Formats: sequence, structure tokens, C-alpha cells
Amino acid sequence: MIKVGVIGLGNIAQKAYLPVDSQLQDRFEWYLVSRQAEKLQHLQKKYGFQHGTTRMDDLFEENVQAVFIHTATSTHYAIIKKFLQHGVHVYVDKPISENLAEVKELYQIAAEQHVLLTCGFNRRFAPLHQAFGQLGTPHLVRATKTRVMENQSPQFAVYDLMIHVIDLVQFLMGSSKVEYVDGRLREQDGQLVWAEVELTNGDASGVAQIDLRAGANTEVAEVVSDHGVARVENVTNANP
Repeated sequence: MIKVGVIGLGNIAQKAYLPVDSQLQDRFEWYLVSRQAEKLQHLQKKYGFQHGTTRMDDLFEENVQAVFIHTATSTHYAIIKKFLQHGVHVYVDKPISENLAEVKELYQIAAEQHVLLTCGFNRRFAPLHQAFGQLGTPHLVRATKTRVMENQSPQFAVYDLMIHVIDLVQFLMGSSKVEYVDGRLREQDGQLVWAEVELTNGDASGVAQIDLRAGANTEVAEVVSDHGVARVENVTNANP
């Protein structure tokens, strides 16, 4: 059975990953890691996981083959590097790092060690987003995420929120061919108001947008093609 470590048991792990992981215990042997022993014991009992530790290095002694990293972004670089250098496959929640040089270095290490380094973007796997592919080659792809009144610096907002819609637009256009065209933003008193990134793949145009003062919490993806216009709201509601 494949041994897989799960490092960090915060909100994202509990909401998006552990419920799924718990259903795969007939295929994978999960090793949970958290510095908070009480939380660790609670989640092990809740989901029926057999293995847990407060020491990340214990995963090397267990010879895990892969790890899921759900810790704070500031810790990603050091943890990822450590496991890659030990020949362990790594899946990490977005972003890998806020430092591009670190990201490039980590992918180089992964290539040298012949292991996978995967950055998780869950919008790609939403069934309604994947169904956009049935529309054929798009002419225009747009994804917009809004908030009522959220105060975030431009850098934090881009890495925390906008990264999702940028990746979704790339995915819907065909990620390997997409190129950056232009980007704009507006900030006020050091806080982001809105931002926009324009992309192209030669045949189609893509636009990713966020607005943190929009008066509504929404996420909308729209694809225009020869077969019509398809729209998905809040990941789960389709309006063909």
C-alpha cells in the first residue's frame, strides 16, 4: 500500500482534503502531521486514520512515497525542498512560494530527483468547469471573483484569491499555450480594489479579474465558442 504524508491540518485540509483522504484508506496509508497533538488526535478519531505524529521528520522513517502540504505559504519552500531532496513526491496547496526564484529552484530539484512537484488548484477539477471542454475551442474565456468589502494588500490578494481565476482561465484556454498580455490593478491606501490580467493563446482571449469592493461574494466563469455561451456561477451552478 502506498504511504502518503499529510502535513498541516488546518482549515483547508479539514474542508477539502481529509474527507476525501478518509475514503481512500483501502488504497493509501495516510500519515497525518500536526504540531498540535490534541487536534491531531481529534482528526484521527473523526476520520479513522491510523497514523499520526507531531514530528514531520517521522515521515522519513516511515518511508512515505508522497506528501500533501497544507501549511502556511511562508513554510512551503523549506518543507518542499526537504522532501524533494529525499526523493518524495510533493503536492502543495497554492502557491508554491511567493518568490519566483524559489519556485524555479524547487522544480529544478524535482526534475533532478525524478519526482513530481504539483501545485494544487481545485477549480480545474470542478465537474462544471471540466464540462466547458464540450463546447469546443473557445473564443473568449473570462473568470471573475468578487468580495463585499475585503482589505488585502495587492500581493496577498493576488496570491490568495486572484491566483484561482488566473489558473482557471489558463486551464479553460489550454494551459500549455497561454501567454501573458497585460495586467492592471487599482489600489487605495495600500489595499487592492480590483485587478485584471489579460491572456491569449493565439486563437482566444482570456481575462481574469478580482474586485474586493464589489458588494457581493461571487465567482463566475464564462466561455464563448462557436457552440454558444456557457456560464458557471460559484463553481456549482451552470447557466448554459
